[in-house]
Amino acid sequence: MSAYACASKLGLSVLAMAKEPASAPEDLEEIDGYLVANAKVTLNLTTWTKLQSEFYVSIENLTDESYEFMPGYPMPGRVAFQRA
Repeated sequence: MSAYACASKLGLSVLAMAKEPASAPEDLEEIDGYLVANAKVTLNLTTWTKLQSEFYVSIENLTDESYEFMPGYPMPGRVAFQRA
């Protein structure tokens, strides 16, 4: 195994929610079901430099799904982050 084999990580998460009925009689809206996928790639910079650090790129909501966690509160579409 080379030193580069442990230098990176790939993460994938999937959140699936079924359609939910209104939680109380006064709640008239149902929440539609949704499927949201997120991905993250992390590079360990210590492998190539003397820095004790990581660099990552992450994308949330890969498919740009339009969904609400609660009625009236839409969640963001596809969002990308990076950090070193």
